[in-house]
Amino acid sequence: MGWGESKGVFLLITDLPPYVPIATQIPQAAGAAWASKYKNESACSLVYFGDGATSDHV
Repeated sequence: MGWGESKGVFLLITDLPPYVPIATQIPQAAGAAWASKYKNESACSLVYFGDGATSDHV
């Protein structure tokens, strides 16, 4: 089996996206927190992300 080959489907490196967005929920949570602060609301913004969101895979 070649690289990316699975059940008769073969993917070339050009078939993959140039990047995969990870941890995109972090800026959204920061925006929600800022909006709550701007509105003088008593609220807490919380975000969870996995180990892969911080790994640089070098």
